[in-house]
Amino acid sequence: DYAGDIKEQTRTMLERVDEHLAEAGTNKTQILSATLYIKDISEVAQMNEVWADWLGDAPRPARTCVQAEMAKPNILVEITVTAAKI
Repeated sequence: DYAGDIKEQTRTMLERVDEHLAEAGTNKTQILSATLYIKDISEVAQMNEVWADWLGDAPRPARTCVQAEMAKPNILVEITVTAAKI
């Protein structure tokens, strides 16, 4: 669902990350690196708020965050992670 604002889209993306990590037999505490692509870099603080809440007490992975032109105009954020398997 790409109807939401940057916070809602980030939450949705992170829910999908959780699902994919679980399918791979791991979780967010094992993330080694993350790349976050956002449509408008001026919204990075709002995205960071959701990111930090999602990580909670988990270790902070190496992270890159860049502004990017998205494939569709209503996509505000995309997230890629690399994690170790538990």
